[in-house]
Amino acid sequence: VNNSSFDLKAARESYTDLVAAFNKAGIITTDLLAPFIGERDNQPLFFKWDHHWTPAGAKLAAKNVAEQLKQRGAPQGGKT
Repeated sequence: VNNSSFDLKAARESYTDLVAAFNKAGIITTDLLAPFIGERDNQPLFFKWDHHWTPAGAKLAAKNVAEQLKQRGAPQGGKT
């Protein structure tokens, strides 16, 4: 991404609108914006040269998705 042409405010608004639209439509969506912003100064969450999550970013996302599923009463993992 060319930083001089990237509009962070517009990207955040677009993301927030998309999450809201999914939730309004009944599509369960975990909003990862706040957790990622809160953790971004502690460790790299995205690879430097692309948009993919690092292992730390994937772990943070998984943790937040699992917490939301638990709050919604999803079955917990265990031995099968």
